[in-house]
Amino acid sequence: MAKGMMSIRMHRQEGGMEPTLAAARTAVLGAPAPESLDPETAARRVLSAILGPTTTALAPEPRMNEEAAEYKSLGVDRIPFTGSQHVKFRQYFHKIPVYGSLVTIELDDRNEFVSINTALGDPSNLDPVAKISPETVLKKIRKWAGPSRSIVPRACISTTTQRRRGGV
Repeated sequence: MAKGMMSIRMHRQEGGMEPTLAAARTAVLGAPAPESLDPETAARRVLSAILGPTTTALAPEPRMNEEAAEYKSLGVDRIPFTGSQHVKFRQYFHKIPVYGSLVTIELDDRNEFVSINTALGDPSNLDPVAKISPETVLKKIRKWAGPSRSIVPRACISTTTQRRRGGV
């Protein structure tokens, strides 16, 4: 796992998971049963229950001006061998993706929680405003890559503490 990333790994059959699963069920009382939901909505419920009430995981798109992490769906992969499905999310902070982040939630065929595996950054102490201009970044990249490459700059937040030699 990348340096500076936090990992959460849980399986519903692990000891001590029942309070978390009970909290997930309690948080959605009065809501439709998981089997009547689409996998992404069911996974967002689990994500919110596991990461806590301060997360903005229930937002359909990342939101601005919030200190909590934001999560955007990367899609659903169905696993024919197990009959389960993996719902994946990318972590964002102020609409900027957190480099190396990934949340994978496994659901059974009734959209009930099976497992979660995460790599999350903690960008809350970072300023989302760039310190250098995009033009300066492009000049540096062209110097390293050569002028013949087509470059489309994209911002991302890296929570790693290491810098590569000659880093931007």
